[in-house]
Amino acid sequence: MPGVTPRVRAALFDLDGTLVDSLDTIAEATVEAFARHGHHVTAEQIIPRIGPPMEVVAREVTGAGPDESQAMYTTYQDLYYTEYIQRTPPHEGAHDLVEAMCAAGVALAVVTNKNEYGARLMVAVQGWDGRFGSIVGRDTASHYKPHPAPAPVPVLEAP
Repeated sequence: MPGVTPRVRAALFDLDGTLVDSLDTIAEATVEAFARHGHHVTAEQIIPRIGPPMEVVAREVTGAGPDESQAMYTTYQDLYYTEYIQRTPPHEGAHDLVEAMCAAGVALAVVTNKNEYGARLMVAVQGWDGRFGSIVGRDTASHYKPHPAPAPVPVLEAP
């Protein structure tokens, strides 16, 4: 309609690389996890591969089979969620953006390739509890991103 300004009603966010600057902490946890399984890699080898599920990264970088890759992923998760996630900083302006969108009544959701537990933990670490009406992780979606299936439809009401 002429003269009507469209209003954003909902926004979906990724976490890693979008709201939080997690490359270094993910890489550090991965290097330590892989070393615990006898595979010595560097953060420089890991950083360009961050995005796909970690067991895929494990297979690509180390040549590990499916069982060992899964074990490496489990070790990574234990390390990341207990030691590294707490040091993950938000991207500049992320807090202000989330707060402004909430104040404007925009419904927010997170869709990530982290598992849902990790996504909820990251949201809590950043102080964003209660800001996202829906949090969808790789384990709660029928497909991994970038497939559109994980997008919550309809996005829940703004908190």
